[in-house]
Amino acid sequence: MATFMPRPASNAMSYTKFLEARRGGTLNIQFPGVKIWHVVLFFLGLLVVSVLVYYATKYSKKQRKLKREALEQQARSPIEMTNNA
Repeated sequence: MATFMPRPASNAMSYTKFLEARRGGTLNIQFPGVKIWHVVLFFLGLLVVSVLVYYATKYSKKQRKLKREALEQQARSPIEMTNNA
């Protein structure tokens, strides 16, 4: 619920300043406990998680490629040995 706030003046600029001072630097009236650094930390966390996921998938793709190449080499080598002999 919104609390009752008396209008300090008819001037719109002073009213917005009053609202900003009243809510203590929060981001929005709908979210009274959320400060701007909460939002900054949230997006920094998203950035870190996305970078970790990117490198994890890159590493696993590289491992799968190396494993596939090793299996292909292993499957190819007996045939090449019999053809060369």
